[in-house]
Amino acid sequence: SLTLGKEMSRILATFLALLIAGCANPSGRRESPHGRLLFSAELIRGAFSGVPTGKTGFFFFQDGESITCYHFSRGTLTDVTGGGSFQSAEILRELEKIGFQPFSFEAELEKAATAMEQEAKREGKEQTIMMTFDGAEFEIRFEFHGSVFSMRRWNPGAEIDYYAGHSESIAKLKAVIDTFAQAYGRSKFAL
Repeated sequence: SLTLGKEMSRILATFLALLIAGCANPSGRRESPHGRLLFSAELIRGAFSGVPTGKTGFFFFQDGESITCYHFSRGTLTDVTGGGSFQSAEILRELEKIGFQPFSFEAELEKAATAMEQEAKREGKEQTIMMTFDGAEFEIRFEFHGSVFSMRRWNPGAEIDYYAGHSESIAKLKAVIDTFAQAYGRSKFAL
């Protein structure tokens, strides 16, 4: 029993030494993204913080049947989540069900705003205008089945939420973002 205790101590010490040296990865996760980019929400600049010193945001990569989220902050990989086949299959099924097609966000936003204005006039109500001050500029990118959607906007989450009820395309974009946010954890996924 004393020999077994010494052996366990030696194994633990070896593991810790390898972990510190970077040779052991207890989670089995890769240190850098692998596969192809499926979705990203990248911080471009903050109203008060300016341009980040390195890559900052959430990057979902698909490697075979596995989808993994890599969270970077100022160029440093801070979290790796996902990669399980069940969760990845659920995400892919949900994306198929959404049926998203790339579109011009600006043009769709104008159409939705016009429809909302006309609806308010018909009902004799004041038109509410959505505005967000300060915040951050993000680039949202989604690549699925050979189609690529990319947009760069200040505070896109608030606009997407606000106009989703008046535009099928924006509603589908919201559903795509929600699918990835739920996979990572909504409270951590701030747009």
